[in-house]
Amino acid sequence: MAPRPVSPQADLLQSPALPLLLQHGSVHTDLQAVLQLCCTSKAMRAAVLQHCRGLLDVSFTASSMQHAQRFVAWVAKHGQLMGCLHILPDHHHTECEMYGFDPEMEEAPKLLQQAQLCIASALKQLQQQPGEQGGVQQQQQGAQGGVQLRELQLVPVGRAAEALLQATASSKLLRLDMRCYAYMYADEHPMSGSGSPVGSSLSSMISSIASLGQLQSLTVVAVLEPEEMLHVLPALTSLTQLGIYHAWPLHSYTSKQFCLAATGWQAAEAAHH
Repeated sequence: MAPRPVSPQADLLQSPALPLLLQHGSVHTDLQAVLQLCCTSKAMRAAVLQHCRGLLDVSFTASSMQHAQRFVAWVAKHGQLMGCLHILPDHHHTECEMYGFDPEMEEAPKLLQQAQLCIASALKQLQQQPGEQGGVQQQQQGAQGGVQLRELQLVPVGRAAEALLQATASSKLLRLDMRCYAYMYADEHPMSGSGSPVGSSLSSMISSIASLGQLQSLTVVAVLEPEEMLHVLPALTSLTQLGIYHAWPLHSYTSKQFCLAATGWQAAEAAHH
């Protein structure tokens, strides 16, 4: 009796290429494809759960407090599924220099700060919760729930950014992008909205960034000066990509300015060793 032909599905389940396929970044950008795989069969679902990270790319725009509250409720319930989080202010897509200033933009910093503080609170609570979803996937990751963020993009407003950084898992965050939009601050410093002295807020921000020991990529736009980065860089031993950009008009620091910062960093490193 001739053996029954092996179905393409069974072939795929036994293929050594399956883990590579499911771990590839492009798979996680197409949730529909992953869901279709899960619905194909129990065996396929088990394979997906075993090999897929299951972390989502999430983007949130602080367009209203009601929207922020709904998002915070989602974070409290499903925040452990976020691998990447972008928190953007309202009107972030608007070119003020070209189209003029919209009076509604005046509320954007306050709304963003409130939203960031609420999100930070939800993440902090999530960090303290034991994992509720067991199974092969979390055993393989060595994770027990909590915050799984690998990438965070935010616009610093007062102490809210510091609260967000403290609420993330410092041992897991690999990429941090902090950028300011000119219309958000007028002539004020990004840290001036905290109610505390700018120097105190800035110092806390620097300490929070320096605590991210596993950080591999750091982009800072109009937040810290090159000299202030000297307090951050020595602690970021895993850093492989660094971008520092000046205040408005937005342009990258000149090679001379950056070399001065890098030279100071190297001198500090040499003195440390």
